Amino acid sequence: MYSSEVYSEKISIDETRYKLLFSFENAYGIFRFYNDDHNIRDSRAYKLISYQKINHPLSPSDILEDVFLLCKTNKLKLNQNDVICIKLNGEVVSYRFLGFRGKNINCIDPAFSRLDKFIDAECDDILSRLHKQNRVLSVLDGKSYNIENLDLSKLKLYSIARENFGSLANFSSAKNGFSEFSIFALDDLSIKRVDIYKKPFFSLRNALFSFQKMFGSQKKSLLLFDRKELEMIKDYYECKSLGAL
Repeated sequence: MYSSEVYSEKISIDETRYKLLFSFENAYGIFRFYNDDHNIRDSRAYKLISYQKINHPLSPSDILEDVFLLCKTNKLKLNQNDVICIKLNGEVVSYRFLGFRGKNINCIDPAFSRLDKFIDAECDDILSRLHKQNRVLSVLDGKSYNIENLDLSKLKLYSIARENFGSLANFSSAKNGFSEFSIFALDDLSIKRVDIYKKPFFSLRNALFSFQKMFGSQKKSLLLFDRKELEMIKDYYECKSLGAL
């Protein structure tokens, strides 16, 4: 990690909430509504009351089934309209809990309703505020860095980016296709792929493991949230070299 703390600022958000919004871990969280200032379909109106890391490859339906069984055996208490937000392989899907009613008490499908783009507005708002301040997000430690103060001669900058095939989906929700992940680095104001195996990774988890193995021990390296932030830095320093700033 980058050793200098002079120009870094910790993101002002609860640690577990940060993990669910921005980390590359496979995990799920349970949100409970509390704030009428935001739309009921927006995570900013909810408290994150539970966070669970997922250690083994699963599907969203597997997670819902586990939650369903925990509720049925009274090991987990869900209120009606609680939201289960699941992050797997960089993709996010959310479901609203509708409760157990009548003949549906032993059936999982009627108990949950798909809720699209639940955390999108919250993530976009945080990143937008950072970028307007000319800052980028170091995803592993939850700190932001001012682009203007980065010393590119001493600091190595990386990102893990999704490449979609058969769709136009973004990082957080690939649809109608399949995705692979690559590690990119900013090198001499050029963004280059640096995958050790010379081919993309099938899973985000494998890409992150490879990054940590290859570059994690470097004291002056940052893994940024996405490739867009590498491009922001590249554009800034290209303009600066031309005297446009």
